[in-house]
Amino acid sequence: MPSIAGEELLMSMRSILNEWRELSLREKIEVAKTILMEIGAVRSERASEVQAELRSLGGPHEHYHSKGAPEGSTSRYRSLSDASRTWAGIGEVPHWLQEEMDAGETPLADFKVR
Repeated sequence: MPSIAGEELLMSMRSILNEWRELSLREKIEVAKTILMEIGAVRSERASEVQAELRSLGGPHEHYHSKGAPEGSTSRYRSLSDASRTWAGIGEVPHWLQEEMDAGETPLADFKVR
């Protein structure tokens, strides 16, 4: 059997759900946007706390970036718009390459260095 606090919480949740059902689609979208903004703020705050904790431990606090392809590997793919962007074909597809493929619906083979 739920405690008094549990019963009050359950009644509050039912009330909120009833109010939600009465909202228009536009109002529900606004509520969802507000919730997402709050989640973003909490995540940002928590990230700052974790970075501060890492600094206090002497650990890395910079944003993680790939160190690139292993030594000795050669570029197999090159950007069609910026020749300085290359990828060895190892690991996850870089964002720039994925964006270029999506933008022009260009297959990976078209980026191959010949």
